[in-house]
Amino acid sequence: MKDLKSKYEPDKVISAIEENFVIHKFKLISLLSIDSCPLSKYKQERQMSFLESDGPDDEELVKEVANTLHDAIYFMTLSKKKRTSVTQKMRSFAIDLIDSQLGRIKLFSEDMLLELPFSTKKDVEKPQILNEVIDVLGCIESGLEIEKSYWENIPRAGYLSGLQVSMGKFFVKLNQIGMSQKDQITLVQQILDEFKVDWQEGARENIKFLFSYLLWKY
Repeated sequence: MKDLKSKYEPDKVISAIEENFVIHKFKLISLLSIDSCPLSKYKQERQMSFLESDGPDDEELVKEVANTLHDAIYFMTLSKKKRTSVTQKMRSFAIDLIDSQLGRIKLFSEDMLLELPFSTKKDVEKPQILNEVIDVLGCIESGLEIEKSYWENIPRAGYLSGLQVSMGKFFVKLNQIGMSQKDQITLVQQILDEFKVDWQEGARENIKFLFSYLLWKY
């Protein structure tokens, strides 16, 4: 783990994400609070639905939506070149980290030292707890294999890939409050424009396609 951290420096990225969100949080909340933002109509509807309860008010909803963009705002403020570089680096780190964890599980599971106290006594069974530990490790291994497959099957990391991965919670939240696909696309475009995301004018249709895909996925 120490070698992987030294190679990929994930802590630096995490720190940069935290610092970036602190810097831009007010700007994001201000954007989400204006009347021209598609979120405004859903804030009102949500407030009415909680009229006779102790539900969250408009300000809390704005903060909830803003917090789902905690990681994404970092990628929005990077240049295309830097965004691509960070995405590729973190993707490689994730895959190598999972491989390292899988290797450790395999080494532990196949280590015959675990059975030494029982291997010379045929009439003594391995304790149940040892079998349970091996079963748990098997479940963890399966989960890690699924996670590895996810990272490996992500399309080749490009300048929008970081946004694609980091905006998942954002779209889940918008779907939870019942925002239409049209309003979601409009909201995304407003946010990208506000943070001056580095893309070419001719790539706007591709971006619409990308976020349409994200809306379908989440």
